Amino acid sequence: KGGEKKDEKDLKQQEVEFSKDSLVLKSPEAKFVLKYKIDASKTPATIALEIVESPFGVGDKAVGLLELDGDELKICYAPGDKGPESFETKTDSPNRLVKLKRMKTEK
Repeated sequence: KGGEKKDEKDLKQQEVEFSKDSLVLKSPEAKFVLKYKIDASKTPATIALEIVESPFGVGDKAVGLLELDGDELKICYAPGDKGPESFETKTDSPNRLVKLKRMKTEK
């Protein structure tokens, strides 16, 4: 966010679970549920997000870009209705860049 990286130790305490049309972000402090819609007809694909459950209220929206490369999902988004044009965030930028790696499950 704003060009600053989060502490890796804090990030390892968070989980993101995806379902068909929503995602759940869990951390030791809070839980957020967001509905999402993906437009894969664009390159890169775009995503629209809306908070439907959070300790800070509901209804906030964001739009962004997403890209899946193997087990890594990259999402760059900004609050409001004007999303980023690239996968980057800089100082004083509203953009947030998230890189998620698929967890390996034992069979």
